[in-house]
Amino acid sequence: KFKPDLIKFSKFVILSKYKNIDFKIIEISSLKKYVQPIFYKPSTSYVKGISNEMLLHQGEYKIIPDQYFLPERNIEIQAGEFRILDYDSELTTSTLEIKTGKYNVEMRFSYLNRMDSNKAIISGNNKYEILPDKIVLELKHKWLQKKISFDSTKGALLIDFEKEIKNSFLKKITKKFFIMSSVISLVFILTMFCYQHILNTSQQVTENPSLEKYQIYLNNPLNFFERKKVISDIKKYENVLWKKINKHTEIKDLRLYKKFMKEGKNIKKAEDMLDELSWLDAIDKNSFMSYSNYLIKCRNGKYKEQAITKIRNIFSKKKD
Repeated sequence: KFKPDLIKFSKFVILSKYKNIDFKIIEISSLKKYVQPIFYKPSTSYVKGISNEMLLHQGEYKIIPDQYFLPERNIEIQAGEFRILDYDSELTTSTLEIKTGKYNVEMRFSYLNRMDSNKAIISGNNKYEILPDKIVLELKHKWLQKKISFDSTKGALLIDFEKEIKNSFLKKITKKFFIMSSVISLVFILTMFCYQHILNTSQQVTENPSLEKYQIYLNNPLNFFERKKVISDIKKYENVLWKKINKHTEIKDLRLYKKFMKEGKNIKKAEDMLDELSWLDAIDKNSFMSYSNYLIKCRNGKYKEQAITKIRNIFSKKKD
């Protein structure tokens, strides 16, 4: 029972979990009298002495939320009544359906203007009744992640996430297959190119063989696998190559002959000729470097002592 001076008033409380919302309360009978409306901030739950309680006269009132997507409510207050209006429970919900099939999906959705949120691992078909608001929905699977924002006031929403996961998986498989096919094709093309290059260069060398051509051929990394075969071919053409050396004797050819024909029948002649030409070249240049090169290239040459003497003479002249 209320005190005698409060009997004509009633206590009124509005409960709502919408954030930062205010309600405008107007007595319908006073709408034409331009009476100042009452502004009210709701509580999430009722706690005596803490919740925001309002005193109203008996009458019919219009409850108007300041969020455009929330509906108005008309209520009738009786004298001496203690009325709690659970505003959210009277709202019309919409259905959110998520299909995930056999896949386990992490689902998280939250309201933009409400304190509610939901997080769960779901599978199969799932239905949720959601209140009016803007919703942020996140769905996560190892093959696909998706974030959706939508307005639940526009009606029901169906998300076939199972189909999207399958499509994502097929795209990844197709992409991997394409990459593998491209790599295999590229390897095949490079292999054919290398093989053709080997054939062409090998043919060029054997048509008119020379030690210099063989050296260039062996220095090419593309011909690595043909190395043994080429060295074997060089030995076959020993006579032809030696005739060319005799006709146009050069130090570089003699050195190549010595390199490739270590057991050749003309190896001793080649070493003697190389020694002679190297010594003549050193004398012609008559420098510390030329005699040093002779000693390096012809370690057991017959002019070894003379080369050492020449180097000593050069140093003694510099001291003088």
